[in-house]
Parts: sequence; structure tokens; C-alpha cells
Amino acid sequence: MKASDNFLSSESVAGIPIITVTGTPRTMGQKLGERLRPRITVLIQDVCEQLCRHHEPGLIDSSGGFNRSGGQELIESLVKPTQIFLAEHSPSLWSEIKAMATAAEVDPIYLLAVNAFNDLLDIHNSAEALFESNVISLAARQTEDNRALLGFDWNIPPYLIPHLTLVRRIPSNGPATLSLGLAGLHTIAGLNGAGVAISSNDLRFATGGTPAMSSTSLIHSALSTITWEESVHTIQQTACLGSRAFHLLNKDNQRISFEKSGAFTAVIPDTIEHAPRIHTNHRLVTNPIDNTAPLSKGLDLKQNNHPAVRHSQVRLKRLAGHVRKARACNPQIMNSWFESTHTENTSGRFRSKAFMEPVAACVAVLEPRSNTIWCHAGASPRDLENVSI
Repeated sequence: MKASDNFLSSESVAGIPIITVTGTPRTMGQKLGERLRPRITVLIQDVCEQLCRHHEPGLIDSSGGFNRSGGQELIESLVKPTQIFLAEHSPSLWSEIKAMATAAEVDPIYLLAVNAFNDLLDIHNSAEALFESNVISLAARQTEDNRALLGFDWNIPPYLIPHLTLVRRIPSNGPATLSLGLAGLHTIAGLNGAGVAISSNDLRFATGGTPAMSSTSLIHSALSTITWEESVHTIQQTACLGSRAFHLLNKDNQRISFEKSGAFTAVIPDTIEHAPRIHTNHRLVTNPIDNTAPLSKGLDLKQNNHPAVRHSQVRLKRLAGHVRKARACNPQIMNSWFESTHTENTSGRFRSKAFMEPVAACVAVLEPRSNTIWCHAGASPRDLENVSI
């Protein structure tokens, strides 16, 4: 489709809208807010409703929705620490969010709540209120065109599917990026023009509660850097509000994964360079091996019997059966592996207590050498479609 003005154009891939913005962070935020205002309004209502259900159910009005007049104080108290941290450590992103809020005619605290949604559920209701997600990293020798791939699925309530958005940012300074998130916020994965791809998935272990950046803001900040080394450094050194695993891959087939929560950071060992890597929702590193302090409490995977962890381990084994000996793979083949986790043993799947609803999957495969994302979203299996920066 043709650009609607000098700053923004629209298209879609696999039913997911793509918004393109250029310019300074403030300009890009303004255009995102103008274009996505209706989605942002509805998303804020849904997110704040869930946060209130966990913290102060009395703030849910008689119709079952979020009472904004009574709930703003709660939301502000939840996001204030991450607002201060974000303004200090990523002023460009904070500038974009403020401009986006002004254009969408909402208070910036609500956009911060959307960005920190999973983290805020995590730190106040650990191991129960998170979304199932699986990540597969394939080495170059396993793919049909000798290009490493980073794929994941994200299982979310169906009401969030309409908010999925791909945002292509072309900044005045720095690399162009293409990111996947909710209504221009809550970035869960993306890649940049420097040839870096990042995906992430929720972890299920207690956070240290350190003042920190939301995990989705951290991904946005890492994608905005110019080099691989800077992206890795940003993820490794910045405290993370909730618990999340981050997976990075570059155009030269280098990769690294971290498990983070609060000030805790652990690098997942990658001793076999050409082997596939699979990560579901439980910790693979049970002891900190980085230069940070361990958490005061966490999950001992050998003893913990929480259903979230048990099913995470089942998915890990199931995916390993597909991936271990695979050769000449492509994004469509990876898509079929993720679909197997949606269709097998459905009756036994862990369901979040926060969302007692069926789940719908968003699947994406990132290839940083060509700066391409293959993706689809929805309750029904379908082939992936692709878009590039």
C-alpha cells in the first residue's frame, strides 16, 4: 500500500499489521500514537483490568472492566519504579513513549503498564500468570540455505491477537528495526539493520524485585544499538523487572542466550556450537555463572512440581524430538514443530490462572542475515508469511 504521509505507511503480513515510522524517537512515537490510538485504548483497558484483578479486585467496576478513575493510583504505583529506570537508562525510548501517549491521548503510565504487563504479573504472582512460549535456535548447518534461524511461539489469550503489530522503525540515527509486539508496545522479538535478532520467552522463577527496566523495553533498547557487542552488553548488564530468557543471534551465526530476573543474569552455556538450542519456560541454569548475585529464592527444577514447570519440561522434550536430527530446515518446518506443541496433549496443557481462556499462538522465525521475519498468528495453523526491514 502507498504511504499515507512522509512518516508512516501501512501494510500487513499474515494478518498482522505493519506500521512504518521514521525520524526521531519523539516523531516516531507521535505517529505510532496517532495510528494505533484505537488499539492502544482497548489494550490499556484489557491490561489494567488483569493487573487490578491480581492486586485490587475491588477496582473492577460492575461491568467487569477496569475503573480508570479508581485504578490510576494503583497502576502508577506499579510502574513508577520502571518509569524512573527507563528515563535514566533509555531516554530515547522514554521520549517515544511520552510522544505516543500524547498522540493517543492517554497517560504515559498506561503505556508503561502495557510494556511491563508480563513482568508485573510475574513479580506479584510468580509462576502462575505467564504465557507459554518456546524458542528454537538452529545453527547454520541445520538449515537449507546455511543461515542460522531463531524461531519462537507465543501462546496468548485470543483477545490479544488483534493487538499484535509489527513496527518498522527507521530512526534518524541508528539502525532500522523491525519488532513484534502489542500495538507498538510490549516488544517480544525483533531484528535490526545491523544483523541482530532477539527473541524472548517468559521464565517461571521468583524475581529479586530490583529497580529495573521492563523486559520488553530491554529488547527494544538492545535492538536500537549499532553493533552485536552493544546489543549483548545491553541485555547482559541491564537489570530486568521480571523473569525472562533472552536469545540473540547475528548475521554471522553467532548466538548467546541469557536468563535474567532482577539483578540476576546467567549466560546459558553453549558448549556445542552447531547444536540446536531449545528453551521453554523453565530455568536451564540453576546457579548464577555471571558476575551478579543469586536470587534469594528460585525454582529447583529437580524438586519443583508446579504444573507450569512440569509442562514446560514436557514441551522441551517434545521439541527436542523434532529438532535433534533435523537437517535442511526452513521457517515452515520450524512452524510445524511449534504446531505440534499446540495439538498434542492439549487437555493436559498448563493454563494460567490469570487467563482461563483458550490460547492462540503467534509464531515467528527470525533470520538476521536477510533481516527477515516469517510469522503468523491465530488459533488455526497456517503457513508463515514474511516481511523484511
